Amino acid sequence: MTLNSDEITALRYYIGDVGEHLYKSPAKLIGDTEIYMRKFFSEPKAYLIINSMFFPDTETEKARAKENKFLNPEIVRYPVLMRYVYKNLFSEFRKCTAKKDMKTFRIERFSDYLYIKKTGGTVSFTSTSKNGFLHNYRDRSGIALMEFELKSGTPCIDIQEILRGYRSPLQPYEPEVILPPFMELQITEIPLTQEMLQITDSENNPPLVCCKAIPKGRIYLNSESNDSPEKYIDSAVRFLECLNNKKPPSSEDEINYIRFKKAFLAETENMM
Repeated sequence: MTLNSDEITALRYYIGDVGEHLYKSPAKLIGDTEIYMRKFFSEPKAYLIINSMFFPDTETEKARAKENKFLNPEIVRYPVLMRYVYKNLFSEFRKCTAKKDMKTFRIERFSDYLYIKKTGGTVSFTSTSKNGFLHNYRDRSGIALMEFELKSGTPCIDIQEILRGYRSPLQPYEPEVILPPFMELQITEIPLTQEMLQITDSENNPPLVCCKAIPKGRIYLNSESNDSPEKYIDSAVRFLECLNNKKPPSSEDEINYIRFKKAFLAETENMM
């Protein structure tokens, strides 16, 4: 299995391995490449916006802003580059699968966990770890523990495996495994052990729930929209700027941001 340069660029961007090495592959997409590429591809936490696009309302963005996470409006300013990233990430999931059975772990925001449970599968690109849970998670309030049981052949991207050779051995990639959106999950809640109850969130509270999640197939959302995200760029930028500055966005901008997301989600599902 070999990924092409565009797929590698999209993956490195998603995990925050940013820098000038990312500017070359997508340079043909837009005209004034240098300034656009630097603004878009210099954000090390672009995944915050990339994953927020899959949620239907704005609660995820508001929760992340409350946790003082910066939601870079430069990302939604360039839908053509967003499409480039999503298209190539989805392409990778058609190529990359688990080579053997493995268990991975994720701490999920409880509100997002409830939406995952309601939907019946992964909502966005889902980063998991092969190293188990940490002792505390100071970047979120209200947490759910998720243990994934991945069978051989499950679509996933093992970062250390796929990106071997792209970094110095002195700066290895995290033992991260990414699952695709729209993956159906069999979710079974299990009792929290005493060890699990020692894990704390940003307010020193223990997890609210723990579950085992087993991938089963694909979810078809049948998202429909005749809109184009480009119609709502200005509103989307203003909405994110307000959240970053702890100011209430206008209702018009919030509605148009949701329209931006709905239009983009309809495009995204077709990429899979």
